[in-house]
Amino acid sequence: MDTWFYLHLINTFYFVLFMFCVPPVVAALLCWQEIKEYLNTRKGAQNEKQG
Repeated sequence: MDTWFYLHLINTFYFVLFMFCVPPVVAALLCWQEIKEYLNTRKGAQNEKQG
């Protein structure tokens, strides 16, 4: 009984971890080039506004 409880607890913990922590990190790693380009375009737009 206790073993199943702990297994359930660990299972829930890993489920939350992999559902909410891992996908954003994986997406950021996969789309890193696009994110960098997007940030660069935003910086350029801000500089144009200031200038």
